[in-house]
Amino acid sequence: MSIEIDNKILSITAHCSKDFECLKNNKATCLNTKVDRWVEGKVLFIHCNDVCNYKMSFGNSKTCNCPVRKEIYRKFSI
Repeated sequence: MSIEIDNKILSITAHCSKDFECLKNNKATCLNTKVDRWVEGKVLFIHCNDVCNYKMSFGNSKTCNCPVRKEIYRKFSI
């Protein structure tokens, strides 16, 4: 499967320390992270122990705030 993301979304994902591994490799850590829930198309709750500039703690949960990862989930449910 080819994952293509709009350039506008790529440009606002300025702090990707993984050099957009998720777009280059279907086995990328981000794509294998279990998504708990997707709230109103804005908040992606995840299970992830990986270090990432876009991961934030929210109580006992973690959220992914990466624009590219959110778009991948929105378009492909992965």
